[in-house]
Amino acid sequence: MNDIELLKFHLKLKKEQWITITDGSMMPTLYAKNQIKIKSADKYNLGDIIIFPRQQHLVIHRIVYVSDKTMYFKGDNNKYIDNDSQSDKIIGKVKNESIFSRMIASLSYSNSIKKKSTINGLILKLLCYCERYLMIIAHNLKVKIK
Repeated sequence: MNDIELLKFHLKLKKEQWITITDGSMMPTLYAKNQIKIKSADKYNLGDIIIFPRQQHLVIHRIVYVSDKTMYFKGDNNKYIDNDSQSDKIIGKVKNESIFSRMIASLSYSNSIKKKSTINGLILKLLCYCERYLMIIAHNLKVKIK
C-alpha cells in the first residue's frame, strides 16, 4: 500500500488526518513545512483547498472554478490553472480552522516588542484570505456571464 492509498484509507476511517506541506504552491495561505488537517468530504465548493494525487505525489490546491461537472484547481502562488483538474481524483479538503489556527500560531512567535505589528499582521492576513475568496467568486461570476 503506497502513501496515497494509505491516506485515503485513514480518511475513510478517521475522517481527519494531519499532513505536512512540502512546497510553496499555496503561499501565502500555506507554506512549506506547515502542518494542516485534512478531512474527507461528500461535497467540494468553490474556494475549498483540496488535496489530490498527481503522479506519485499529493497536491494541495484551491478550487477556483466550478461548472456543471468540472472543477478547476490552482495553487494560490501559481500563475495558471492546473490542466489536469479532475474532481473525481480529490481525496479530501483542508479544514478551514487548521488554516486560521496556523496563521495565529505563526504570528504568536513574534516577540513582544512587535505586538502591535503582530496584530496588524494578523488582520492583514485575514483580509488577504477573505479577498482571495471574493476574487474567486467574482471570477466565477464573470465566466458564467460570458
